[in-house]
Parts: sequence; structure tokens; C-alpha cells
Amino acid sequence: MMRTKTNYMVPALVILLAGCSGTSPDDEQNTVVSVVPNQLNATSDVVNATDESTQTQQNPIEDGEGYEDFMLPRFQINEDNYRALLNQAFEVYFGTAYDQRLPTNHMQRLVSGAAIDHREEVDGFATTHFTTFACSNGGTVEQRLVAGISPVISYGFEADNCQYRGDLVSGQFDLGGFRDTSHYDIALQNFKVDFGVSDGLSAHGMYRRFTTFTGGYGGNPSDWSEHWRTKSLDYTISYLGSDLAIENASTLGWYGYVRREKSSNGDFWLYRAHMEGEFTMQGTFSSGATIDVMVVEPFTQEYRVNVSADYRHGAPYSTPPTPHFSSGNLLLIADDGTTAQLRPSSHVANHVDVTLTNYLGSDNQQTFTLPWSVFSSAMRLRDKTLEFPMR
Repeated sequence: MMRTKTNYMVPALVILLAGCSGTSPDDEQNTVVSVVPNQLNATSDVVNATDESTQTQQNPIEDGEGYEDFMLPRFQINEDNYRALLNQAFEVYFGTAYDQRLPTNHMQRLVSGAAIDHREEVDGFATTHFTTFACSNGGTVEQRLVAGISPVISYGFEADNCQYRGDLVSGQFDLGGFRDTSHYDIALQNFKVDFGVSDGLSAHGMYRRFTTFTGGYGGNPSDWSEHWRTKSLDYTISYLGSDLAIENASTLGWYGYVRREKSSNGDFWLYRAHMEGEFTMQGTFSSGATIDVMVVEPFTQEYRVNVSADYRHGAPYSTPPTPHFSSGNLLLIADDGTTAQLRPSSHVANHVDVTLTNYLGSDNQQTFTLPWSVFSSAMRLRDKTLEFPMR
């Protein structure tokens, strides 16, 4: 009997990548460049993934008389998109994935002019002052300030369709501490900003405002580190046809020079870096697939650099270098069960090993060794010059 061969093909899946990423010529054959849907941080370097959207698997016919070649949908995490997915994940951990309109400043900047209403509520030793301001378009911003034995205990704002330049702002914004303005907690409830016909962002949850690389973090004048922290933060943004959704982000990413050390061996700056946490992400860059992201083992790095004569009274550099972590384990899991696992390489210095596993099992793995520099732009902490509302 003649054995027959039949091909079955499902519709191709076109993979469009958009997540902010950097690439390196060290691994050109796997290069994927993409764009974060972030108005200020956007770049024009866009390369679509290969249009090869199916994979051939051989399936024996049950009666043993022949076989079929059939076409499976492209794995959601594959050799063409894993670098873009990892870059997007690092951007979430270090804050660059978030648009500048995620507020970092006092919301009085939304309004100008005198208050149109004021009232007070007294609860024991604390008095809450509610002051309402009118926006240029007829919307409002209400400031809530709680005063007690200390001059100010806490404060926050609630905007209701307030026009600010070209943006329309709504939602609640609360600050966890008044005096500590370098790294206070910011809590958002139903916060959103519309900045185009179909462009906008929304956020609900907590994040911690970064400090600057100028010393003084936590009251330590020798600490030149910068931090980005989130807790149960949900965030979505749409911009120019690209989308990004981040759900339940509880993350911490930081690096920098944490102290100066003097000993008989010399004068040094101690550099440390750290990354941990988990979240879920989805967007144009993942072709709509939901990707669970988690740090299985915290990423850490520590080393010392000599203090040169030029910097004996300051940090060795105005901006510390991005990390080349020496330990850690990052895992990405897609809807279809495919995974990408990133670990610092044990056999090549300043490199990582990325292992891709598909849903056919551990026998179907690919491993890529890449330099940390591939991810350096994604690990550059959220630009400290970004502020909203602006001065």
C-alpha cells in the first residue's frame, strides 16, 4: 500500500512586537527590536518578527499505514520573540515600562487660581482639610490634607475630568508621607489619563517614587542607589496602536553605590544591585498572549571600585552602571505553557543563559547565551527627569 502524506495548516499567527528593548550585535541571528508604548520613551527602531508562523510536527497515523505532517501554531514564547519579552519584563522591574504620566509630583500643579470650596472634618486629634479647585475645562481637583499633632500627617488629591495641558486627568492620588519627598509611597485608585482620541493610561495600586543618584537615600549621604518598587499595581496604556497591560505587579529593582568603605587595602565604593517580584503582562508585543513573570531566585550583584582622587568627596560616577547580575533566576510562562528561563551564565562571564521550553516537554528545549548588555537599556532605571504634573 502506498503511504500518503497530508499537510494541514492552521491560519498563520502574525507576531507584532512592541515592548521597549535593546539589542546587541553579539547575537544578530536572533535579534528582535521592539518599542514600548510610551510616548516619551518611544523609539523608531521597530523590527517585526519573522513571518514564519507555524512549526511542523510529525504525527504517526494510528493504523501504522502512513503519517501526516500537520502545522501547529507558533509557540507563544519562541526563538524570535523571547528577547523582546525579556526586555519588556526587565523594563517593568526597573520602571521604564511606565509612561511619564504616572504621577510623581504634588497634584496642585494641575490647577491654578484660588480655591472654590473648603471644608473640614475633625476626628480626635486629626483634622482633615478638603479644598476644591476648578480646572480650566470645568473639571475639579480636591486636595485632602490631614493635620494633627504633627503639622501634616498625610495628604492626597482626587481629580474629576481635570484638563491639564493636552491631558484629561481623573482618579485618586495619595501620598504615604509628607516629609520624606525623596522616596515616599504613592497610592492610586482608579487613576487615568486620556491624552488622545484612543490613547491613554490607567493605574490602580501602589508604587514608590524613585530617589535620584545624588546621595542621601534613607538619610545616608553615601548612598547613591536608586530604587523602583511596586505593590499590587495594575497598569494599562494604549499609544499609537500599541498596548501594554501589567497586572498585580509587586516588584523591586534597584542598583547603585550604597556606601564608601575605607580599609588598609584602600578606599572603595560598594556597588550593589537587586531585583525581585512578580507580575503578569500582556500586549501588542506578545500578540495578545498573557505572560506570567516571576523571579524564582532574587537577582543580586556586589562589587567594589576604587575611589579615585577626583571623586573623594562624591560618588565615582553620576549614574552607576546597569547590573550584570551574578545570581538569580527569572521565569516567563505563556498561556500555551511555553517558558523562557534566564539565569546568569556559569561558563561565560557577564553573560546569561536563556532556556526556552515548549509544551511538548523538556526534550524540546533551546538554550541561548547572551551578554548582559542585550538588556542594559531595559534595566536603566526610570528616568529621574520624568515628572507629572510638570513644573
